[in-house]
Amino acid sequence: NGINYSTMREISLLRQLVDYPNFVRLLDVLEEWGTDKNRIHCVFEFCDSTLFQKLAKRSAPLDWPQIKNIMI
Repeated sequence: NGINYSTMREISLLRQLVDYPNFVRLLDVLEEWGTDKNRIHCVFEFCDSTLFQKLAKRSAPLDWPQIKNIMI
C-alpha cells in the first residue's frame, strides 16, 4: 500500500515552493506505517497569523499594489 500518486504530487509541488514569500514552507514529511493505515504528516513552518486574520484587521479596502503582493 504506498502513498497514492496525487499525494506524492502535492508534496512534490509544496517542496518546490521555497522561493515564494507568500507560501508557508514545507519543512519535512514524516511517514507513519501502522497496522490499519499508513499516514503522512507534513511539517510546515510556524505562522503567527493567517491571511484571513490580516484581512479582517484592515480599516480600509486594499489598493492594487497590496492585492498584487498577496496574489503573486
